[in-house]
Amino acid sequence: MSYDDFDIKRTSDQNRKMWPMLTDFSRQKLWRHTRNGNWVVDFMPPGALKAVLTAAFENETSMADGVDGGVVMTGASTSNYGIRKFCELIEFLYAQGSDWGIVWSEKSKQSLEDVRAAAPKRKAA
Repeated sequence: MSYDDFDIKRTSDQNRKMWPMLTDFSRQKLWRHTRNGNWVVDFMPPGALKAVLTAAFENETSMADGVDGGVVMTGASTSNYGIRKFCELIEFLYAQGSDWGIVWSEKSKQSLEDVRAAAPKRKAA
């Protein structure tokens, strides 16, 4: 058996790493979105950017009609990610942030290796 045979859930340390990164995006990246039914270009809250960036990471955009009109993004939930996939998401966030010129806060600069250290090691065959 190898690591790939298991779907071990992401760790709380991984989750705690993601939120400062999303906060950095939310303070530095202007994004076109709706507010009160009107299109604006402004900063978005971290949770909203999480939906946008997770959809980009998954290469999918699933949407549904909103209860009172409009559109709601649906799709992947990071709470269902395994450790490896969550590491890939963190790497994606770093790459996207680099492309957009995001300046990382101290919390976001925590080494990706710290996150990877939580992953179980492959067993020798």
